Amino acid sequence: MKKQSLGSIAFLVLAVIAAAWLNYEENDTEHSQEAAKPKSGSADYVLAVSWQPAFCEQRPGKPECRSQRAGRFDANYFTLHGLWPQPRDNVYCGVSQNTVKKDKSGRWNELPKLDLSQPLRDELASKMPGYRSNLHRHEWYKHGTCMPGYSPEKYFRVSLDLLDQLNGSAVRELIVRNISREVPFRDFNTAYQRAFGREAAKRVILDCYRDDGRRIIQEFKLSISGNLSKMPDLGSLLAAGDTVGRSCPGGIVDPVGLQ
Repeated sequence: MKKQSLGSIAFLVLAVIAAAWLNYEENDTEHSQEAAKPKSGSADYVLAVSWQPAFCEQRPGKPECRSQRAGRFDANYFTLHGLWPQPRDNVYCGVSQNTVKKDKSGRWNELPKLDLSQPLRDELASKMPGYRSNLHRHEWYKHGTCMPGYSPEKYFRVSLDLLDQLNGSAVRELIVRNISREVPFRDFNTAYQRAFGREAAKRVILDCYRDDGRRIIQEFKLSISGNLSKMPDLGSLLAAGDTVGRSCPGGIVDPVGLQ
């Protein structure tokens, strides 16, 4: 009787382990499939904006950098890098493996063309210089597809509206006023607070890089949260965004041309 009891217990333990394992495998498969779909409940984003002269300092051979000149929009204004639904793994929603492969290998010119109106294409060519290198296709397939209900037209329209608000603020005034000078991050903090409210500075990361001993300001990443479909206000979106970690302490605002 004792042996039978022990055998029964052992059988039950093995059954529980097997059921748990099957359940884990099932859940793991569901999570893998879920990652390929838009996360409709997500309202968190990162708006990434570039200081294009700094970008071109590292990549002078790219089409948008070969054609850059002092009087062009991207010499004096922030430009659009992308609008990224969060969390970070929320990418390539419903995108074919063939398209993902081309995108990850940098063959952006081979990505399917986007249905965009001519006025929006013209605006992107100015405010998103990487349009010349098909950055817009990369951003749509990697990130825009993960915004449920959005078309490429709507995705870029919202992105540019947010960019315009930043370019119309004290933050852009500060950076343009200090081209070729070094600006500490605390000055950007003050500018963000003045433009978008007291909490805004806690939602912004400044990215820099080293170039021959100089630390150059390259990009801002803004943590925002909210409904982007209804005339989004950047100040309100920043106030609702997640707080971020440490930033670059500041750097030089690079002018157009190789330094």
